[in-house]
Amino acid sequence: MSTYVSKMPLVLGVVGQPEFHVGAIVPSAVGVAAPIGSGYMSTADGAWYRKTGAGNTDWTAVGAGGSSAPINELWGPRVTPHTADDEFDQNALAGAWSQTGMGGALNFGTRPQPYTSPGGGANLASWENLRGPDVTTDPSQNSWLRIQPGSGPAGVWKSIGSAAFGGSVPTDLLVWARFRFSWVNETAPGGAGNDIGMSLFQESGGGFSFATHATINLCNTQEGVVGGVNKPLFWGRNGSTVTNISEGTRQNAVTTERSDYSFYSGYVGLQKTGNDYWAWLLDDGGRLSMGVYSTSGLTGINAIALWCRGNSSAYGMPLFDIDFVRFYQGTPHWIP
Repeated sequence: MSTYVSKMPLVLGVVGQPEFHVGAIVPSAVGVAAPIGSGYMSTADGAWYRKTGAGNTDWTAVGAGGSSAPINELWGPRVTPHTADDEFDQNALAGAWSQTGMGGALNFGTRPQPYTSPGGGANLASWENLRGPDVTTDPSQNSWLRIQPGSGPAGVWKSIGSAAFGGSVPTDLLVWARFRFSWVNETAPGGAGNDIGMSLFQESGGGFSFATHATINLCNTQEGVVGGVNKPLFWGRNGSTVTNISEGTRQNAVTTERSDYSFYSGYVGLQKTGNDYWAWLLDDGGRLSMGVYSTSGLTGINAIALWCRGNSSAYGMPLFDIDFVRFYQGTPHWIP
């Protein structure tokens, strides 16, 4: 048996058998000679690779120290990302996002804090690593945009008719995102409650607007005598007509079973197929259609928004987190 080592790259193994490499390149791009079955840890992108073929570039990413390797889960990085995808892991908003019409720009100067209300109506925001207790421990691992709204809706939006989408609004487009937010499940959380949502909407020079839209949102709201509920809503608007397509079943809201400062985490999807708009609730076990919204008045939809609202500060303004937003152009087999 023989073992050989060099400083950089580092190679460990038995001659003629699978090896372990550490180096500062991406082996699938640059090429590294090694027996099939060998492993390579890249310090260039933080990913782990496995030699899957005889060619020098036949390396496949199988795990990630960062966000570069695909993972076969809804939350994982995609094998073939869309150019408009955003993982919110760069500690800065991508240039394509705008904040007009959102009740005020995101303020990254003061980190959002639980059990408090932002001062002066500011929409506080930060970049978070939810796997660790403090964002400052490893900023390179941040992968969530956190918002604590001060007034009105807060969030970001961008065009779906930009160069990233081929220069025009796609006929067929699927978009999905992962949200989580703190919520109060009790008898009177506030008249309009708190919610986080994703909207395909018409932008006509004024920024984000509900004037023409199809929206799916997760809502903590007051409903009749039982009060606070947490449920998904699918709704839309064309001019003055507001249409409620479907509502998820409310969770328990009786006083004896309430749980203050809990949180909800889940995936939502919107799908555009021509002038029909479908809403989806997703998890790693499957998907559930919330119905379709179809009206000729939605032909002007040309943008997407990720937003949240905090309409009751009685318990301190909630925290809202956005993990990612991802796109697929074409017709995947999601429609039943």
